[in-house]
Amino acid sequence: EDRFMRNDTAYTPDVNDILATRLENPVIEQAFQTGSSFGYGELHRGERMDIQARRFEYQGKQFAIIAMQADAEAVAPITAMRNQMIIAGGGLLALVALGGVFAARTITRPITGTVTAMNQLAAGDTKVQLQGLERPDEIGDMGRSVEVFKEHAVQRLHLEERRRNDRDRER
Repeated sequence: EDRFMRNDTAYTPDVNDILATRLENPVIEQAFQTGSSFGYGELHRGERMDIQARRFEYQGKQFAIIAMQADAEAVAPITAMRNQMIIAGGGLLALVALGGVFAARTITRPITGTVTAMNQLAAGDTKVQLQGLERPDEIGDMGRSVEVFKEHAVQRLHLEERRRNDRDRER
């Protein structure tokens, strides 16, 4: 009924709180009136606290058991979990970025080289150097197919030159 603490807290080591520190807060008052309550407020430590209070009677006197925890302490596990998720997300993002770099180096560049060679070949440049012919994968297959087109283009040019030479001799 008197609202004095019946124990000493480690958070005020320089003060003996037993029957010296008075706890007054609307949450505690509500517990004395209704039996129990929960809420937030600043008590003897001057920081925001989560407060749970429950009234009980002992030898005809009204008392309240009060559980308090600093709000920052209560949300610390959530903050730690958030930070871990940010780190994990950053790690996954870095892993995906490395995968993209890997894909660009092993797939995109050789395909771009093959396409460039095909364009040069289509423009009539039969001296184009094809890359990746030794690869055992689909990119190597594409390069070998382009090599066949190149060889056919070279043969066609030789045949055309031979025909021109034959016509020139006939005249």
